[in-house]
Amino acid sequence: LQQTNPDYLIFLNLFRDQLDRYGEVDTIAKKWQSSFVKLNPRTTLILNADDPQIAYLSKGTKAKVYFFGLPKTNQAKQISHGADTTHCPKCSHKLDFETVFFSHLGIWHCSNCGLKRPKPTLSKLSSYPLPGTYNKYNSLAASLFAKTEGIRMEVIEKTNKNFTPAFGRQEKIVYHG
Repeated sequence: LQQTNPDYLIFLNLFRDQLDRYGEVDTIAKKWQSSFVKLNPRTTLILNADDPQIAYLSKGTKAKVYFFGLPKTNQAKQISHGADTTHCPKCSHKLDFETVFFSHLGIWHCSNCGLKRPKPTLSKLSSYPLPGTYNKYNSLAASLFAKTEGIRMEVIEKTNKNFTPAFGRQEKIVYHG
């Protein structure tokens, strides 16, 4: 950020397995947080509200911030044993999860300091071009980016419906009928 100031930064999630050579989840989040303070108001952040570490990146920045996240459902309320973010990024108290979508992604809040999942700007699409929870997050992030660029939701929804994956990805193969 000392050499450039991006127009957009989009952050989907932060998982330990993505960081094999780059550090620890909390350390990386703190470094990102301190760099976001340097962003100017022309930058737009698109952040996953369901990931506590990612949502907290919005604190202290001058950048415009928009959130995406999945809608409340009757998912499991218990956070998984191997979840990467179980404590509040602000006060380090154990987080409470109302709904868990995957690992530590869900509807969360801290009963100690009051930090909670921000209200998503976008949380549902009429259709998702690819199956799976990860792909729902990817679609929400991409759609929110398009929306902030002034593309109408009708166009975004039509594009999602007409999407076909690249050859070799998410293919459906019919064998013997």
